[in-house]
Amino acid sequence: MSLAPKKITSGRVYGGVEQETRAAERREIFINAGFEVFGTVGYRAGTVRVLCKAAGLTDRYFYESFKNSEELLCAVYEHVISKSMTKVQQAISKAPQDIEELSRAGLTAYFSCLRDPRIGRILQLEVLGVSPKVDALYLKNNRDFASLIVSLLPVPPSNRKSATNSLHVVGLALAGASSMAATHWMLDDYRLPQKSVVDACVSIYLGAFNQIKEATK
Repeated sequence: MSLAPKKITSGRVYGGVEQETRAAERREIFINAGFEVFGTVGYRAGTVRVLCKAAGLTDRYFYESFKNSEELLCAVYEHVISKSMTKVQQAISKAPQDIEELSRAGLTAYFSCLRDPRIGRILQLEVLGVSPKVDALYLKNNRDFASLIVSLLPVPPSNRKSATNSLHVVGLALAGASSMAATHWMLDDYRLPQKSVVDACVSIYLGAFNQIKEATK
C-alpha cells in the first residue's frame, strides 16, 4: 500500500454530489498535490500558484480548504506521518515477541517508508524551521514516536510508572538517533543498503534496552 495520498481526478464534478463532498474531494486533491510538490521541489518553492497548477484547480478552491501553504504542509505531513506510523505499528504487531525482533520489524518498516524520497523529504526536511506551529506538530510526532519505542522497553509494570520520565527521554533519544540516521541515509542517496542502516539502529536500541532492563530490575 502506497503512503502517497490517493489520487483523485480533478475534473468537473457533476450535479447530484453534495457541496461538502465536492469540497472534501478538492481538499484531497490539494493534499495529493502538496505531497508531490513539497516532496520534490520543497515547501519554500511550493507557492499557492505552483500548488494550484499541480492540483489543476484555481486558488479559489485552495483557499476554500487552506489558509495558506503552511496549513497545507501540516495536512500533508499529518497524512504521511499517520500512514507511516500505521505501517510501523502493523509490522511490530506481526513480529515475534522478542525485543530484537520487535525493534527490527519496526525499524525496517520505518526505513522502508523513507525509501520514497518524497516521504523522506517531507518527514525529515521540509517541516523543519517553518514556523512555531509546524515545529509544535513536528515535536508532537516525535513524542508519539518516542512513546511507541518506550512501549517496547523491557520494564516490569511495577517499575514502569516510577521511571516514566526517564523512559520517555530514552524514547526521544532513540527516536532522534533513528531520525538522524534516516536523514543522512537519504541525503547520501540511499548509498548504504537498508539492512545495514536498520542493523546499526537495532544495535543502538538493544544497547539502550539492556541498560534500562538492568536499571529497572
